[in-house]
Amino acid sequence: MDHQKCGNIVNINSMSGQRVVPTPNSHMYSATKFAVTALTEGTRQELRVINSSIRANQISPGYVDTDFFQAFSMEQGYQEKMKEVVKTAITSEDIVDSIMLCIEAQPGCQIGDIQMRPTVQKL
Repeated sequence: MDHQKCGNIVNINSMSGQRVVPTPNSHMYSATKFAVTALTEGTRQELRVINSSIRANQISPGYVDTDFFQAFSMEQGYQEKMKEVVKTAITSEDIVDSIMLCIEAQPGCQIGDIQMRPTVQKL
């Protein structure tokens, strides 16, 4: 990347990189996502030190309609709950829109983190 031209590094994180939910199975997942938050901010700071025009952005979605939930836990109760959650989840198109917001921002604008979730999501 050319540090003289405006560009973007966009990391896809999770709302789990912002908070820890009270579910024992998810603590390690949250730990890895907190690391993405630190990596994004550390990269942003490094780019500022060298006066780069490149921006470090992060998208932190909540529930997204993907097959992630099938891979996270095979527990029947969890699977049933997630079938309901996915009905109101945000979509991959919503994620694309947020990435475009970062990319299309004016060169002097640094969007650090977009936290997004379905309007019905409580945590």
